[in-house]
Amino acid sequence: AISGVATVKAVLSGDNVILMGRPSGGPPPEMQLFLSGLIAPKIGRGQGTTEEPWAYESREFLRNLLIGKVVNFKIDYKVSQLNFGTITLENQSVNFSVAREGWAKVKPIENIKEGDPLANEFEELKKLGKEAEIGKKGIYSGPGNARSIIWTGVKCSALLASAKGREVLVIIEHVRDGSSLRCMLVNESAMITLGLAGVACPRVNAPVAAAVSSAEGKTDLERENGNKNVENQPEPFALEAKYFVEMRLLNRKVKVLLQGCDKYDNLYGTVLHEKGNIAIELVRNGLAKMTDWTSSFLPRDVAVSMRSAENEAKRSKLKIWKDWTPHVIEGSKEIEGKIIEVHSGDQFTLLFTGQDNKKVEKRFALASVKAPRMGNPKRKIADEPWSVESRDYLVRKCIGKNVSATIEYERDVAQGEADPIRRQFVTLEIQSPTYVNVAEELLKEGLLTVVKHRPDEPKSPHYDIFVAAEQEAKLAKRSIFSDKTPPIHRTADLSTDSKKAKQYFPHLKRAGTMKAIVEYVFSGSRFKVNAQGENVAFMLAMNSVRCPNPSRDNRKGEPCGDEAKAFSRENILQRNVEVEVIDIDKNGIALGTVKVKVGDSKHDYAIDLLKAGLAKCDERFLERKSIAGNVLVSAENKAKKEKLGLYSDEIQTLLAPQKDDDSNELLNSTEVKNCLLSDMIDASEFHLQIDAADKLKSVEDKMETLKMNFGVEGAIMNLKVGANCVALFDAKDGKGECWYRAKIASFNQNENSVKVQYIDHGNRASIPISKIRPVDRSFFDLPPLAKDCVLAFTRVPSLNDEWGSEAASLLHQLTWGKRLKVKTFGKDQITKKINVVLFGDGKESINEVLVSEGLARVSKKVEKSLENAAKMGNGAAAPALEVVRALKKEQEKAHKGRVAMWRYGDCTSY
Repeated sequence: AISGVATVKAVLSGDNVILMGRPSGGPPPEMQLFLSGLIAPKIGRGQGTTEEPWAYESREFLRNLLIGKVVNFKIDYKVSQLNFGTITLENQSVNFSVAREGWAKVKPIENIKEGDPLANEFEELKKLGKEAEIGKKGIYSGPGNARSIIWTGVKCSALLASAKGREVLVIIEHVRDGSSLRCMLVNESAMITLGLAGVACPRVNAPVAAAVSSAEGKTDLERENGNKNVENQPEPFALEAKYFVEMRLLNRKVKVLLQGCDKYDNLYGTVLHEKGNIAIELVRNGLAKMTDWTSSFLPRDVAVSMRSAENEAKRSKLKIWKDWTPHVIEGSKEIEGKIIEVHSGDQFTLLFTGQDNKKVEKRFALASVKAPRMGNPKRKIADEPWSVESRDYLVRKCIGKNVSATIEYERDVAQGEADPIRRQFVTLEIQSPTYVNVAEELLKEGLLTVVKHRPDEPKSPHYDIFVAAEQEAKLAKRSIFSDKTPPIHRTADLSTDSKKAKQYFPHLKRAGTMKAIVEYVFSGSRFKVNAQGENVAFMLAMNSVRCPNPSRDNRKGEPCGDEAKAFSRENILQRNVEVEVIDIDKNGIALGTVKVKVGDSKHDYAIDLLKAGLAKCDERFLERKSIAGNVLVSAENKAKKEKLGLYSDEIQTLLAPQKDDDSNELLNSTEVKNCLLSDMIDASEFHLQIDAADKLKSVEDKMETLKMNFGVEGAIMNLKVGANCVALFDAKDGKGECWYRAKIASFNQNENSVKVQYIDHGNRASIPISKIRPVDRSFFDLPPLAKDCVLAFTRVPSLNDEWGSEAASLLHQLTWGKRLKVKTFGKDQITKKINVVLFGDGKESINEVLVSEGLARVSKKVEKSLENAAKMGNGAAAPALEVVRALKKEQEKAHKGRVAMWRYGDCTSY
C-alpha cells in the first residue's frame, strides 16, 4: 500500500481531504483522499446542489481536527481512480476519531481478503460507529438541519454598509489567486468573493480581458463555451502566490474587515490573522503589487507599511520584481533652496545654488498630486474652482522660505503645439519647526487631489500618506470636496488696458497707502501688483529709482538688468507689500512707492535696490523729495563705495562709451582688409564678410553641432519681427539643408510662412515656419558677419533703374566668388550703410571701374564736405578725399566719352 507524510491543505467534507506533499521548486504535489470505511453527509458544492443535514458540522469536525497539520496517510484501496485510505494524526487514527464522534456512517468495505489488516480496522470502525449511534453522537443526535446557502446574488455594497467597521467571521473556501478569495459568511451562510485591499497578485487562469463573475466564479468565456474548461497559462509567480495564501488561509475560519466596494460591486477587505496581514506578506515576498485604487480603502498606517514592504521587495528584486530597475535621475536628488514663485497649488520655482556655485532658478511640480488649474487671461481660459485658494495656500506656506526638495521622478509635460518639456516632480518639505510635507498639508485642506498613476509609473514614496490625507479631506468635505459654492474672484485687471488704468488713477491716488501682493516682476523696479482691498491689479513702476532693462524675447538686456530683476523676484515676488500711487504715465503704468516689511519695521524697497547697486536714483525725484532723497542717495553712495552691481569695475567698463565698428571712426582706417561678397541684390545693395573667416568657422561649427543634436526639425517659437532664430537653408554644396543664424523680417501665420534674413550671409528667403527654431542667446554672442555695404562715395542705379542690370552684372563679374580687399570709410549719410572701396586683381578699385564704365557716379557735394572736414583738422578726411578725387577723374572720362548713363550728356537722374 502507498503511504507517506503530508500536510492537510483542505477539508472538502466530513470524509474527504486534500493532502499536499513537500514543495520542490514550486507548488507541491497534491492528492485527494477519502477516509476508507466512512461516508459523511454530502455538503453543498454550489448553485443547484443540495446539502444534507449535519454535513456542515461533520466537515467542521474534520476541518478543526486536520487543517494545516502534518499527518501520516496510507492508501487502502481505489475505486474508479478515487483514493480511499487511513489518516493518522499523532499516532491516532482519524478514521476512528470520526466514527467515534458519530460524524460519519460506517460503510462496508468490499473485497476484503481474509487476514487483511484492513479487516480488523473495519471491525473496529463498525464497533465505534455502533457506540456513537447508541450514544446519540454527531449525526445520530437528531434529524439535524441542512444549511440554506446563498451561493449567488449577494449585494456587496449593502453588505459593506451593514458590516463596515466590524469584524465578520468567514471560512476561506477557495483561493482563486493570491489576492482573490471565495469566503463563506459563517453567520449568514452566504458565499462572497473578497479581494485583498491594496494588492493584486498575478492571475492564475483568468483569460485576458475576461470579466470574472464574483457570483459563480466563472469567466465570460467559460459561460459562452458551456462551462468547458478554458486552458490559460498562469502569469509568472501566480501559482506560487496562490500556494503562499493557501498554506496560510485555505479552509481556515478567520475574521475579515470589509473596507470598500468598487463600482462593479466587487468587495475588498483585510483578513485579520494573529500572525499578521497576509496582503503585506505577499507584497514583502514579491508575490503581489500594490494597487492604488484599492489601497485607498486601507488605514494610513497599513498602507504605509505595505508600501514599505513593496519598496523592500523591489530593492531586493524578489519574484515579480526580478526585472525591476529603479527610476534614474541625473544629478543630485536632494535640493536645498528658496521658493521665489508659486505658479499653482502644485508648481513652483525654486532658487538654489547649482553645481558651478551659481544661483539657478528652476520650476518643479509636487509629486503624485494635482491642483486645480490656473486660468490664462490672454487665452480667455478661466481659473478652475479652488485654484486660487490652492495657489495662495502654497504662497502663504512657502514663499520666500528655505525648503528641502527631493526629486522623485521626471516626466515629459505637453506644452500645446510646442515640444514637451522635461519636468521634475518632487517631495517638498518645509521646517516649521520640524519638517512638514507640504503636499500632505494641502491634501488635508482639500486643495489638491491625488494622481491616479498607471501601474508602471513612478510615484511619490509618500503616496499612501497622500491617499489617507485626501480621504480625510473628503470625509470632512473641505474645499474641493465641499458642497459649498467655490469662491468667486473679481479683480479689475488694468495691466493690459492703459485707457482703463488712466480712468482708475484718481481712485488709486485717493486710496493712499494700499496693501497689495506683487504678482509679477517685469524688471527690478517695475511690477504688477494686486491691491486686493481695492479689487484691482495694475502695473506699478517705482518713481524714485531706475533699474536697467532685463533681457527679453532674445533681446540682450542692459548691464545688471537681469540681476536687478532676479533680485526683485527673490525678495518681493508674491510678497505682501504696501504701495502708494503718486502719478501715472502715458502708457497707463502707475508711478509710486513700494514698502516692504522686515520684522516689525517697514522701509522703501528702493533702498534695497540701491544698496545692492542694482538701481540709480531718479534725479527728478531727488529734486522734489529732499529728505527722502537723502536716504536714497546715502544708499546709492554706499553701493558706489563698495563697488557693487552697476558700480563694479567690470560693469563700469561695459558702460564706458564704446567705439562703434560701423561708425564714422572708420574714416580713420587706411588698413586694407580681406573680404568676401556673400550676397548681392544689385550694385547698390550687397553684403560683405570682412575679415570674418575665423568667426564664420566658429559659427558654422556651432550650427553643425546643432544639426547633430536636433537634425533638421524646427520648433515652435514666438514670432516677432526682428527676433533672432536659426533657419534652414540649402547652399547646394552637397550638405543638404543646414542651420544658419537668422532674424525674422516678416511672417504670415495664416500661410505658416516666415521671411528671414541670414545674418552671416545677408540673403533673405521665405520659408515654412517649420524650418525655424529658437536657440539660446549664446548663439548670437558674435555680431552678424554679413555687413550691409555700398560702394563708397558713389550713387549706383538699382535694378529697377536704367543701367541697373548692367551695373549689377559688372559688379557680379568682378566680385562673386573672388578674394577681395576692402577699405572702409564710415557710413553713407543717406543709406546709413558702410562705405567701402573694393579691390580685385587690378590696381584700380572696383569703384573706379564702375564709374569709368558709366554705371555709377560720384555723390554730389561729397568732395566739398570732405574738404571742409580736412580744414577742421579731421585727419580721416584726407584718405577719403583722395578716393573721391580718383573717382571724379574716372567720371570725367566717362562723361566725355558719353559712356552708358552719360550718353545724353550730363546725368542728374540719380
